[in-house]
Amino acid sequence: MEYNPTIGKTTLIDMRKEIVESVSLLSAIMSILAVGCALLKKLIERSHIQFTDDDIVTRHQDNYKIAIQDRSYAKIDLSSKNRRNRKISKKSNVADAKCDKRAVILFLGADVYPDKVIGVDKDASLIKRCLSGSNIFKVIAKQGVKKKDIVPLISKYKPAIVHFDGHGGGVGIAVHANNDETGLEIVTPEELKRIFNASTGHLKLAYFDACNSSTHVEMAVLSIATAIGMKAEISPSAARVFSQQFYLALEHLYSIYDSFELACGQLAMTNMAKWSEVPILKAAVGCDAKTINFTIKQ
Repeated sequence: MEYNPTIGKTTLIDMRKEIVESVSLLSAIMSILAVGCALLKKLIERSHIQFTDDDIVTRHQDNYKIAIQDRSYAKIDLSSKNRRNRKISKKSNVADAKCDKRAVILFLGADVYPDKVIGVDKDASLIKRCLSGSNIFKVIAKQGVKKKDIVPLISKYKPAIVHFDGHGGGVGIAVHANNDETGLEIVTPEELKRIFNASTGHLKLAYFDACNSSTHVEMAVLSIATAIGMKAEISPSAARVFSQQFYLALEHLYSIYDSFELACGQLAMTNMAKWSEVPILKAAVGCDAKTINFTIKQ
């Protein structure tokens, strides 16, 4: 067979072309991989994962290296981080609630007579506005209260002050009926006394914002330190002025006695002076309302 130099040159040129094309293809693949890795790195950085524990940081760095090779791992890692954040957030909310050392004012309102509305919703809103942003008091307002609600609410919130707002009388304070029907039931002083007997560890004041509630006041101080009520009828607007000034004075660190006197004085300085002698304050034997106040707990 004769040697043909032309065929040899053609084969060599073709091989060179194939090598150049292969190198170009490999270079393109490497460029694509580099871009993909850079995008994945930015994606992980944008997740804003922050660590403070050295062990967690080390583990995160190892996970990051694996995630470069396996995108699905990175997605799983981010998802578990979000779940962990949600759990931490819930635990933080619970911790914040437990660390809240403010004294609780539990407002229990019942407007049971449609033809004699006193506006317990206005009373609750007023107290909340007075003490908004307070470092001393936390107001929890419950309206439409039924008789069966009183014990669970006091047991749950352990108030320093329980504020009953509604219609009163010599036999008791009217609240909504337990049977979810239109009607009312009476909370007697004797029934409240048993509740107060079990609440002496946290309850400092029972406030009866109801007409003719002096009997409740007398009964309350057999169990707890102090009680405020109304010895006769009082207009809703006058009662509102009194409670506003009373809670503002407590917020400014006045004692229960001094706050009561300032609230009565506020009524006397307005066109509601005729109501200024209706509120009454009583203290238990051995207790001095002049020395009882509410301060910021450390």
